[in-house]
Amino acid sequence: MEDKGISFIDFFSEIPDHRIDRRKLHGVEEILLVTFCGVIAGCDSWEDLELFGKTKLEYLKRYLPFNDGIPSDDTLRRFFRALDPGVFEACFIRWVKSFQLDLLDRIVVVDGKTSRRSFDGESRPMHLVNAFASELWIVLGQLKTADKSNEITAIPELLEMLDIAGAVVTIDAMGCQSKIVEKIIDKQANYVIGLKGNQEQLNDDVRLLFERKPTNMNFVTKTEFDKGHGRLETRQCTVSEDIQWLREQHPQ
Repeated sequence: MEDKGISFIDFFSEIPDHRIDRRKLHGVEEILLVTFCGVIAGCDSWEDLELFGKTKLEYLKRYLPFNDGIPSDDTLRRFFRALDPGVFEACFIRWVKSFQLDLLDRIVVVDGKTSRRSFDGESRPMHLVNAFASELWIVLGQLKTADKSNEITAIPELLEMLDIAGAVVTIDAMGCQSKIVEKIIDKQANYVIGLKGNQEQLNDDVRLLFERKPTNMNFVTKTEFDKGHGRLETRQCTVSEDIQWLREQHPQ
């Protein structure tokens, strides 16, 4: 085994081991290393992780002993089933923050997704809210929620954990809420948030505003033309920074 440290493991040293000592064949570090490398390699099941570990055992031994070989899929399943997700989440975010990422003018996509095949036994599939730095291809943080309807309360909690100063946060129509926007501003970031018919009155008011373009407000319009696939496409974007009317008509 090479005398090298795995930097990411140091950030997960606070993760407790709930297993009985006399039955433990693999340390927490070995389980985390196999899982970390396997997920990066595209594994999406416990069986995949075990097979990956066995295939790459000699490589993994360069960093940790693995005297008892690779943890079985059942060992991995039991370990992560007992793991406190809050503790793991805190460790993960500290690790990502250690990269000292420069997010100035970078896009941070906040989105909720249900993980395929994440259910275990009779439990429901896991729904996660993620913050993803798209240009850097790095997940900055994530929160587990009961289902998609809980995203509205989970998004501000996730943003509170992250250092997103200077970034441009994008969220779909689910995130079009005053509390979410206020949290983004508090974190010194900018935002682009979708608006759809799920907020009917607000959607209608915004649509009417840009159709009529009141003369006492400033609007900037940019138009682009693109020819391809046998057709001519026109793309037009109109922007206004005057939103006082919005605060007055929709204070919440």
